[in-house]
Amino acid sequence: MTYGQFAAGVKLGYNANKLSTNLDTVKSQFKSGFHVGIWTRFGKRFYVAPELQYTMSGAVFSNEGKLSTNNWKQKITIGSLDIPVILGVKIIHSDVITWRVELGPQASFVVNKKVEDENSVLGPIKESSLSSVGWSVLGGSYGNVIAVSSNKDKTLSMITFPGVTANDLKKGADFEGYEGHDLYEIKDNSLVRTFPVKTRKAGQHKIIYDLKAGEASYILVIRKLKTK
Repeated sequence: MTYGQFAAGVKLGYNANKLSTNLDTVKSQFKSGFHVGIWTRFGKRFYVAPELQYTMSGAVFSNEGKLSTNNWKQKITIGSLDIPVILGVKIIHSDVITWRVELGPQASFVVNKKVEDENSVLGPIKESSLSSVGWSVLGGSYGNVIAVSSNKDKTLSMITFPGVTANDLKKGADFEGYEGHDLYEIKDNSLVRTFPVKTRKAGQHKIIYDLKAGEASYILVIRKLKTK
């Protein structure tokens, strides 16, 4: 929905989360989640974009010691109301695609949280130990791409950008050893994503995405993976 320099719409997406803990012996695994909400934007090339969204996130924590009586596993689920206020600039604009760079603060308020013990051994993490309010800066160490196509400057259509799933992080997969710190650039009409990896042999991965027409919208698909 667009009126002059004002635009608004609905957003829905997938996310993969890995929460941290101050317990050195605890392992953390990624957990799939989602977000849904509304976005607004004021301005054209330079703009401010307040949003309101509900995010379901979490993680799986486990402790695997020599004694089975000490081996516990907990699943953490957190639902939060997120209010980001994004400042952005439109870098590339055409009839086919629009690329933007965005950065801004986000306030998060936890509205529901749940800690589940996955086996008979009770874990140390309690609901009371989870934060209820948080602040963050969007555009930090984990990169995020929000791509839209402009339909003759009248309406906007979201371009599907694949998220990082648990299967992508497995050994031999495209994102093995991924811990964020993404760098994005557009080169030769393709989106290039570069990030360091932590495996047995530390290095750097470069993933090249091409824009393809899908059934309902444009899709960014992986064409090539390079490892240094």
